[in-house]
Amino acid sequence: MKRAFTLIELLVVIAIIAILAAILFPVFAQAKMAAKKTVAISNAKQIALALNMYATDSDDTIMPSYIYNEPGINGSTRTDKPFDCLMQPYVKSYEFWHTPGDTHTLENGQTDNDVWDGSLKGKPILRSFAYIGHMATDQNGGYMDRNTGIGPIGWDCPSYPVRSMTQFDEPSNTLAFAEVWPSNAGPRVGTRDGSTLINCDNWKFAGRKPNVDPLPAAAAEGRDCNNASYRAAKPTPGYGGYAAYVRVDGSAKAMNWGQIRKNDMYMLKVAKPSTVVTP
Repeated sequence: MKRAFTLIELLVVIAIIAILAAILFPVFAQAKMAAKKTVAISNAKQIALALNMYATDSDDTIMPSYIYNEPGINGSTRTDKPFDCLMQPYVKSYEFWHTPGDTHTLENGQTDNDVWDGSLKGKPILRSFAYIGHMATDQNGGYMDRNTGIGPIGWDCPSYPVRSMTQFDEPSNTLAFAEVWPSNAGPRVGTRDGSTLINCDNWKFAGRKPNVDPLPAAAAEGRDCNNASYRAAKPTPGYGGYAAYVRVDGSAKAMNWGQIRKNDMYMLKVAKPSTVVTP
């Protein structure tokens, strides 16, 4: 005679399965996050190599975040060429600019008419990396510090010429691009909008705790990056507080807010201060 499971036995089995699931699911989630971070770092490494190849072919200078008055290609009528299009001959794929962790929707208002390369029409690609431009620092009174950033913003040219690779005091300790996707919408590959981190965009870095971690504060009247709206803004989710960063020397690494904020955005500065600047 076959013996059936009793209700108690079934409940015990179900309880064991539930316990195992509760233990394993977080492990699976962490493994998935780690895999996405690995892909992001790999993409960042490809961008780092392309950055240096571009400089090698351009008299050792880094490209600006975008160029004005550059006729579009492949049927586009746009004349503002963003950095991702400038680096395309070296990266060979626009897909490198999007990381799997970035699942945000396209930024409002960006259409096929905004892309400089007409081949991107009809297939929008979210851009997960931003060019690091002139950021606010405490050393500069909370205002945009031109000692930060890898090169000029489009409207800076030609007043502020492109930087030479030899200008960087510590290329291995200077950031060029950051993985940022902090809001419900993101910029699109092939457009200049949302391409550059400037002024108070420090709030976007992964790992920053809203309403807790201080941003650069203005010492006088004017824009205050440490005001309520910036402090409350939600940063890039990242991977457990980390995101991928490209460095000037051609390397890439996952970093968190504490590393970026340390010594008043030290890793964003071209000429490194000789003294410690405490926020």
